[in-house]
Amino acid sequence: MVSALAMLPLAALLAVVLGAPPALTALSIVIGAAAALVQALGLARWPFAVPELARRHAAAEGPEADTVRGNIELTFATLNRLLGVGIGEHLGYLLTGTWTLLVATSILSTAVLPGWLGVIGLPIGLALLIGTLEFVGPNEKDGWRLAGTIVPIAYIAWSFWLVALGVFLIL
Repeated sequence: MVSALAMLPLAALLAVVLGAPPALTALSIVIGAAAALVQALGLARWPFAVPELARRHAAAEGPEADTVRGNIELTFATLNRLLGVGIGEHLGYLLTGTWTLLVATSILSTAVLPGWLGVIGLPIGLALLIGTLEFVGPNEKDGWRLAGTIVPIAYIAWSFWLVALGVFLIL
């Protein structure tokens, strides 16, 4: 959750350093900040909601223990679907993919970083956008297998791409 929030200042700083046209810079900052916030919100369930649910699940006693545990399990499933799948993953992938495309476009519109970094960012951003479809429509229950395969690969590529951006900015 903290690393997702760390993207807030980084998204703004990167957009300013790249010096793309003002509209592209502003859009990149807004989308990058939104991506950081929805990912952090999606992850917030783990340190805040899940420990409380686990304590209550473990403490359930008496004749209604099975009913209480069932309600807690339903609450967890609902929070996980809403915060994890809906907000953290779906909106997170959508905004992170869009931000990646905006940064790649910004790189291609300036001479601050090598153009090939922008070219590499484009398919990574598109792959992240494909991830938004993993649990949508007919795939809602079990997920779309192709998206489920692409997302981890895209995030690993995205991580290496971010490291490359950092290295080239330092040089």
